[in-house]
Amino acid sequence: MKDELKTQFTLSLKDCIELIRDLPDYLLEHRHGIRLSFKHLGEDGKLFKGIREMYRAEASWLQYSLLSETQHLPELTFTSKALYKPLAEKAKNFYDLASEVFLRLDTQKQEEISSHAVWMTLCETEICETILKNSGFIDTAKPIGKAKLSQENNEYYTTLEQVSKLQFGYTPQQTPINALESTAAFIAQDDIEFRQKHYTKYLKAQKSYFDKMRRSPLLVSFLNAEGNLEVMGRGKDTRKSKGFCKD
Repeated sequence: MKDELKTQFTLSLKDCIELIRDLPDYLLEHRHGIRLSFKHLGEDGKLFKGIREMYRAEASWLQYSLLSETQHLPELTFTSKALYKPLAEKAKNFYDLASEVFLRLDTQKQEEISSHAVWMTLCETEICETILKNSGFIDTAKPIGKAKLSQENNEYYTTLEQVSKLQFGYTPQQTPINALESTAAFIAQDDIEFRQKHYTKYLKAQKSYFDKMRRSPLLVSFLNAEGNLEVMGRGKDTRKSKGFCKD
């Protein structure tokens, strides 16, 4: 079993980006036993089309920024995929922070999960799972407005800036994001260079991400209790035909 786990977590950066591209389908099928058609029929199909488009665009941006695949740039620049650049920046924030955290972990802990690319993928998996739950696919919809989400995360990352006031203890079921950020905060308490060069930079970048998404024309979509598609956006009560979409 140990060897199987080690194989599972030794994915290349390219493999990780490909997994991020297909995260919505992977999670629905392998975690929840749901497979949706690519014909995008019905209200749920229309919403899922938008989620699929979002992760495919994010993966293309990651291929460009992390793998230097410049052939993607024209499409990323001159199509609606340009709107999804902040999502790739957020994923890269996880990647960059994990790379610095890994340098400061002992060998035994480094072997548990073998690359910062995998940590990035685990963090993105956590976010995708939350999107699927909040949008009503696998749980009762709990849509959160972009302004509120930005405010809550700004307050959260402001709290993480104050590393001298943070308290640490054993938590049996940490999420990937919480595990990464709490480990970084713990290191930042004593490692001043890490705190100034990497930890603080990460916190500012995450705040910037949520601010960009607050100002983005992309809208929050969800399935209501009746299974109908609804959209939250700028005081409007307008029904839309797709999930994450432009005004």
